[in-house]
Amino acid sequence: MGNMFGAIGLVLGLLVAPSVDATQVVRPSKKEALLVGDSVMSILSHTNAALTLLEREHPFLLRSVPCQRLIFKGCKPFAKDSSLKMLQMNKGKFSNVVVVGTGYNDLDDANFARAVREITGEAKLQGVQVLWLTYRQAGNVRMKSLSYNRQLSMLAKKIDNLYILRWCDLSNGHPEWFAADSVHMNATGGLALAKAISTAIGQLPTT
Repeated sequence: MGNMFGAIGLVLGLLVAPSVDATQVVRPSKKEALLVGDSVMSILSHTNAALTLLEREHPFLLRSVPCQRLIFKGCKPFAKDSSLKMLQMNKGKFSNVVVVGTGYNDLDDANFARAVREITGEAKLQGVQVLWLTYRQAGNVRMKSLSYNRQLSMLAKKIDNLYILRWCDLSNGHPEWFAADSVHMNATGGLALAKAISTAIGQLPTT
């Protein structure tokens, strides 16, 4: 089955969350996770509840920029740094996992597998794991997302530091989480995404 986090397991994991006494939390010397993404993941930076939840459970760096692409410059001048570049620039600033939510702005289906290999390869050099979100199969990205998700499923069977968070499956049936395009999220969806990422990070094997 590869390194896949199923939607059912994640839903069960979200139903029961132990309370955390903030006075007992020992902060690590550096952040645990790096989150890279485009405008879809950028909802996290606009949802205080999502930021609070993630920071409490898994201290993180958020490097999500609208128009970001996986290994090439973004679709706008302000998004010149790719997800791969963000990973390289933040080397040593986090300890465990890079979470990838980028890809909706990538254009070349043939380069997707290359992008996955380059990002997971860089992560392996840094000694961290990769948690990759599947893509929403909706709206004008439906066919591209279908192809990317199929490729992710196959690559997860071959790349030992690649783990898949099945965001597409988990979010299906929740139109209340999304804007009109069914891809970008509102605040409710942003909080659901934060919970899913937090749960999945907690399920990763320790390195």
